[in-house]
Amino acid sequence: MKLHYSKIFLFFLRLNILLTLYQIYNNNEPHITPHHTPIYISRVLSECNIQSLNYDNDPQMKKVMNTFNRQTSQRLRKYDERMKDKRQKRKEERDKNIEKIIEKDKWTNH
Repeated sequence: MKLHYSKIFLFFLRLNILLTLYQIYNNNEPHITPHHTPIYISRVLSECNIQSLNYDNDPQMKKVMNTFNRQTSQRLRKYDERMKDKRQKRKEERDKNIEKIIEKDKWTNH
């Protein structure tokens, strides 16, 4: 009988330790909240000014921003030039096709 009491006692002792640890763990976790508590969403990062004064006064940051702006504008200029060339080529092709269609139409009508 003593053996059974000791086993029961050890079982409840382990259970008590586990439950205590579980409760401590849950109290320290901020992401575990009850279902009725509303979740607060912080919008601070999305609403802040992108170019804050800290970056404006930093010489290294100014250099990086200038380099980025220069490279971006250069890429955009190259892209615009390519697009103009492509548009011009397509326009010429379209005009040629229209002329061919008109000539073909003239030949078929006569």
